[in-house]
Amino acid sequence: MTGNQEHHEDERPKQDNNSILSSNNNETTSKHSEFYKKLPLLLFIMAYISFCCLGALCLTLLERPTERLERLRLHASQINFLRTNPCVSSEELQKFVSYIVSATKMGISMTPIKNISKYDLLSIPKNWHENFYLEMNAEVNAQLESIARRILTEEEINNSSWNFYESVFFVITVITTIGKIKIVSRLTWIY
Repeated sequence: MTGNQEHHEDERPKQDNNSILSSNNNETTSKHSEFYKKLPLLLFIMAYISFCCLGALCLTLLERPTERLERLRLHASQINFLRTNPCVSSEELQKFVSYIVSATKMGISMTPIKNISKYDLLSIPKNWHENFYLEMNAEVNAQLESIARRILTEEEINNSSWNFYESVFFVITVITTIGKIKIVSRLTWIY
């Protein structure tokens, strides 16, 4: 019997070890199954955030050039007004309404021109700001942009309507269709 008892004693620790291993496996399996239950939600949230960021990036890339052109056009109208009215100062120019109103509707404010003499070398036609988008004005537009790039870039960085965060907000608004507030692009496409 002694040999028999030794045989049973050897089996008990093996059974205890097996039961411990199986209980650890059950705990691990239950942790994994809980994780896998939450996985679709986590993937959905990650996909939603990625989609919002991608949409915001696309909107920023699509809308910023149009906004940049409108900002340059507003700057050009300021130059034209100051040239044709040399007795008017930059502060008085703030009262100039026609292009300011249209630009303000798009969220673009006027940047004061501090030194008009920088623009004296440009041969700008009298009604150039009205025909700003025509091909014949492309060379003058490029010259103007090279002179005013620093000023307009600062204005764009500080007051842009289409920075990344504004674009994320717009994309989330479109996706969730929160509709009571009228949130639409303030820029109009130029045809």
